[in-house]
Amino acid sequence: MIGLFRKIRQKFIIKQAYKEYFKYAFGELILVVLGILIALQINNWNEVRKQNIKVKAYCEKISEEITSMVELIDYNTKYYEGTTNDLYENVLFLGANKNTSDDFFKKKLKVLLDCDAQTLYFPVINEFLDQGYLVNINDNQIRKQFEHFKYYEMQIKVNDDLRNEFCIMQLQPYIQKNINYADVMLKPEKNKHFNLPDVSVKSGHETDFNKLGGSIELWNLLYRKIEIQRETIIINKSLIRVLTKLKLDIDKFKSKL
Repeated sequence: MIGLFRKIRQKFIIKQAYKEYFKYAFGELILVVLGILIALQINNWNEVRKQNIKVKAYCEKISEEITSMVELIDYNTKYYEGTTNDLYENVLFLGANKNTSDDFFKKKLKVLLDCDAQTLYFPVINEFLDQGYLVNINDNQIRKQFEHFKYYEMQIKVNDDLRNEFCIMQLQPYIQKNINYADVMLKPEKNKHFNLPDVSVKSGHETDFNKLGGSIELWNLLYRKIEIQRETIIINKSLIRVLTKLKLDIDKFKSKL
């Protein structure tokens, strides 16, 4: 093809048909430019196709991750709802001026001593966002759902930090001063799978549960824990709603790729 163009140019030059030569040269330039544009367009199509393949793969993994995480968050939420009720029953128990050495009070008090945070991880979603693949999704609703997800993910971290601070700065010092941990937490039996000591025989000071019942500090700890738990429940339910909507939108978008 290049040889043919060269022969045509030489023919015009030999005949000194410069006007026709310039017309031909201009036409040849147009063909070259069109060829470049077509090549660029084909390359763009290939890049878009490759990006769509990656995005579709991420969408499938994100959908799977959401399914498993919603189950976990829902489980955690039900646990926090149950323990929040236990904490509130402790408040009612104390308010009724009942004998605080009652086993009911001891059992419910264990919930106050639970300081486990629910730290959640979303490796696939965060990798997808960090790699910048969100620009390949031209759906404003999905973009908004990802924004909402990041907001509630941050709120969970803030809530976890509050829980840890509460436990370290307020709850643990109070427990160390007023409660024999073995009275509330340790089970008086051996574990058949591990060689653990039997703590059925406790030593040290007995917990003065009646004194605990008149402690305004205990009341404040119970109410603060209830407040933190309620915030956790609200955040979790909001996140479940966002993730559920995101999964539906992602699945629809994936089917169009």
